[in-house]
Amino acid sequence: MLIAKQWIILGIILWSMTACTQAIYGVPTEKWEKMTETERQTIIERFKQQEVINERTRKRAEIIKYQGDKAREEAKEFERKCRENGTMTAEKCRVITRRKFGF
Repeated sequence: MLIAKQWIILGIILWSMTACTQAIYGVPTEKWEKMTETERQTIIERFKQQEVINERTRKRAEIIKYQGDKAREEAKEFERKCRENGTMTAEKCRVITRRKFGF
């Protein structure tokens, strides 16, 4: 989960750094105008590949977040039921919940 967050943060930083510069497919306009058609096509393909990677990363981050949220909710529910059962103290229920869910 930490790795996905790091990639997202890195993407945001890189995007914000290039947002002020006029660019075509991430290449400054001046450099783009001097490139050959072959170089431009290579850049376009790399840009498209990066967009696919970025979209996959965003989807993975959403899935990981959803799974983490769901696990926390399950842990809360488990601890609540443990406490309602009344056979253990609240602290014992908390310890069991941490061991079972890793929270």
